[in-house]
Amino acid sequence: MIAYDDENFLSFALDVGRAGVKLPTIKQWIRMTEESYSVCDIGFSGTVTEPYNFQGVFIDSGNNKFGIMPGHEYSPFIFRGQNRDFPHFLPSAKRFDFENIDERIRHCIEWVNKKEFLETFESTPYYHRCRKFQVVNCKYDFNLEAIAQHYEFISNYIDLTRDFNVALFFAYTFYDKHSQSYKPVDDFTFYSPTLYVSNLKTWSSATTEKLRAISFQALLRPHVQKALALDMQNIDEKELKFKKYDLPKSQAFASEVFYNCKRGKIYFPNDIIGKLEHRIKNEKMLRNSYFYEYCNAHSCNSDLLREQLLKSDYRFTDEPFCFDEAAIRYMNNEIDNGIIPFLNNKCAYRGISEMAKPPKFA
Repeated sequence: MIAYDDENFLSFALDVGRAGVKLPTIKQWIRMTEESYSVCDIGFSGTVTEPYNFQGVFIDSGNNKFGIMPGHEYSPFIFRGQNRDFPHFLPSAKRFDFENIDERIRHCIEWVNKKEFLETFESTPYYHRCRKFQVVNCKYDFNLEAIAQHYEFISNYIDLTRDFNVALFFAYTFYDKHSQSYKPVDDFTFYSPTLYVSNLKTWSSATTEKLRAISFQALLRPHVQKALALDMQNIDEKELKFKKYDLPKSQAFASEVFYNCKRGKIYFPNDIIGKLEHRIKNEKMLRNSYFYEYCNAHSCNSDLLREQLLKSDYRFTDEPFCFDEAAIRYMNNEIDNGIIPFLNNKCAYRGISEMAKPPKFA
């Protein structure tokens, strides 16, 4: 059922011409799940999955595009871990006080950095080759906003996961800006590990439409975090129906969670796009074109803002970042020897047929 427009792809498109067969949408996939057990191997319709062989299932993500729903095929549960119980799920794009000049400068830096990051990503073999992949009648398309979110640039999304252990990691760690790394929580007067759990079967159709399956972006970080993203624009949090669980305030348990995932290296692999993120965020260089685009979009005085940025040791350039030949070879090798085998061997295909419309009687 899968056809790849790439000469290096294996294909198992044996019944691609079978009339009426298509990928399930997220809504249809949710109806297949079995809510009685979080890891039931038999779906609501009686179909059987192979959880030890597959790490996700192909879905129709809309507009003739495919995505991959990560994790156990028939579990409808999703998780979010936070090291404190904040009153709202607030995406990073809404955490700025624009009346404060320092906050305005920080927002400008992060906005310009995000544009640079995404433009550079669009120049990679990941982007050009993987967009040609096709499952039944659906092609793959990247969710660039979700990629930016998962590499910690500002966005209107919040992170969710299909993996309980990933949620535990974020509940029991904090990001130390000095070392630029995650560390286990040790101050439980300030931190309060919290787990949020929701059953997708309880979500409304309108809310489900804002859920994005982003685990496969040809990138390691969202893949290993079994990631989903939720567009928080125009969402009432009550629609999400998360149940909150206050986790034990235990330094021993926090350390165990931290070291069991190799100090976070499992969930933050040292991939080439992660290195790009680190470079962009730390070199204090801003592209001129994106800076002026920001000023126009946000009605800023460009001369005043530029002066403030120069005082903070930021520099401006017209030169885009380009990967060297070694990096390009590395990415192509990862596609050939990592991504393609994963799609062929580790993703379940669940074709469905469109039911005929019932007759109408006069």
